[in-house]
Amino acid sequence: MCSSDLVSAATNIVSGSGSYKNVFVVQRAQPWGTNGTPWNIGSTLLASRGLGGQPANGDSFSPSLDGADIFKSKCLAFGSAASNLVAGDTNNRADAFLMQLPGGKLRRYAGKGGAVTAAAVDGKCTKLAFVSGGTLYVKTLKGGKVKRASAKGGVSAPDLSADGRSISFARKGSVY
Repeated sequence: MCSSDLVSAATNIVSGSGSYKNVFVVQRAQPWGTNGTPWNIGSTLLASRGLGGQPANGDSFSPSLDGADIFKSKCLAFGSAASNLVAGDTNNRADAFLMQLPGGKLRRYAGKGGAVTAAAVDGKCTKLAFVSGGTLYVKTLKGGKVKRASAKGGVSAPDLSADGRSISFARKGSVY
């Protein structure tokens, strides 16, 4: 199964998506191959759906999908300013979210020292990276603590390697 992630404010992709920017997961329908075969759109999932099926009450952004053409995606990371995606989100700022696929549980990771502006997941869904207050943080998903991974301020565009061992990001005009 191959998937793609998408951010859109369109209201006609999935019913009940509301007027904010949402994160969607689009499944690629069979047949497909790794040789450039055309996309055939399969099912589409609204990842940033509010509790009880309600539309999200804030914009969602920065989707990052694990997996590859040769193995099934297991999770999706994204940022969202919506406060109604999970119970107990009362910090009034954007957070990082991780969804188990297909369409499973959504977990929230609150930013450290500011709103989350970007999120990324590695290729095997073992690590989550997010930018909060301009600083990069990384969380090992099985039991690890959230750890700061950059100097404070100016960080954007995190990207984890497929195996989660390396991370790149932009900071003040340079790539690290």
